Amino acid sequence: MVGVDFNLPALLSSSEALASVPLILGAAVGVKIAAAVVFRLNHSGREVLAGGVLLCPRLSLIVAVAAIAEKLGVIDEAVNAAVILVAVATVTAAPLAFVKIFPAERRNVEPAAVSGSTVAES
Repeated sequence: MVGVDFNLPALLSSSEALASVPLILGAAVGVKIAAAVVFRLNHSGREVLAGGVLLCPRLSLIVAVAAIAEKLGVIDEAVNAAVILVAVATVTAAPLAFVKIFPAERRNVEPAAVSGSTVAES
């Protein structure tokens, strides 16, 4: 299991990998928010930012690519740990940031109850 291989001691022992965490995080978020600018055609700037934030979390893809890169010798264990840390941080923070950014008046989703394989209105 790839996620279990997160090596915090390796990350903390490498100042270079530790310093790369904010850069990787900035790149991961920046690329997705930049891609969300297309939404600006039909939505407000705040909604575009919220959409970009929701595009950020890609835990399984990032962790898998980091594991493959480490096995190929492209990155070391410390950088792999930095990438996994960024992936976990974006998966955790993105929904929380979305709720803070997206206008509350636009969040008018009706609650639904899930029953078996069907969704029933509450």
